[in-house]
Amino acid sequence: MIFRKQQNGPLPSQRYALRCARQGRRKGRNHTSGGGGMIKVRVALILTIALFGAPAIAGQITVGDLHEICSGTDYESRAACRFYILGVTEGAGLGAAVAKAPAGFCIAPDLSSVALMEAVEKAIKDDLTLFPKDRDLAASGFIGTVVKDSFPCRE
Repeated sequence: MIFRKQQNGPLPSQRYALRCARQGRRKGRNHTSGGGGMIKVRVALILTIALFGAPAIAGQITVGDLHEICSGTDYESRAACRFYILGVTEGAGLGAAVAKAPAGFCIAPDLSSVALMEAVEKAIKDDLTLFPKDRDLAASGFIGTVVKDSFPCRE
């Protein structure tokens, strides 16, 4: 199992979001007042870039790392895999809700975290068989893409 040293402080995208929020407050605007439309656009843009296709940055879990964790047979590895995937999907949904933007996926409330984990695991195995270099992609973006493709919203 691979463990990466956690970065000190926020990630670059988080620093940018914090800087934007501070600048908005200094000008008397925030996301809850009437002038917060631009901040919502920035948040939605940051979430989109962070979740769908960004290469991994130092200290971030890659698809290869997640594959190694999820391939473990012990309880701890399986739990870590399941909770990482669940955290990414819940975080994406929460971020979209805060930005008042569609999440891009609709997971049924009765879908278990194990079923979600198995869908992502299968996608990782299938993808790495065809595209081995995808091991270096950010796991969160990969999960976001898998969930978006596997659980589309029905209109």
